[in-house]
Amino acid sequence: MQWMTDRIKDPNCKVPRCENCKGVVKPDIVFFGENLPQRFFQCAISDFPKCDLLLILGTSLVVQPFASMVNEVSDDVPRLLINMEEAGRAGLFERAMGIQGLCYGMNDNKR
Repeated sequence: MQWMTDRIKDPNCKVPRCENCKGVVKPDIVFFGENLPQRFFQCAISDFPKCDLLLILGTSLVVQPFASMVNEVSDDVPRLLINMEEAGRAGLFERAMGIQGLCYGMNDNKR
């Protein structure tokens, strides 16, 4: 899709459009504020019970439903968080409710 790359890099073209239908070209992702497709919820129900390693990439773990997804796998499933800043730390309310979140600096954490 060289034409799309060229358009994105063109400083005179602010919004890439399809050459055939002239519609706005949008990547196959869900932007912040958009509704997740129903398939997301269906896959979460079927896939999370089978998970043996959970990779968490580039999220603050603040916005739902992703904030709670780390708790959808079994307690013995390792979780690997890769993010620029700390994420998923339980706040005062969560700690009062017994929810630990991701516990930074604990001796049993793997780094």
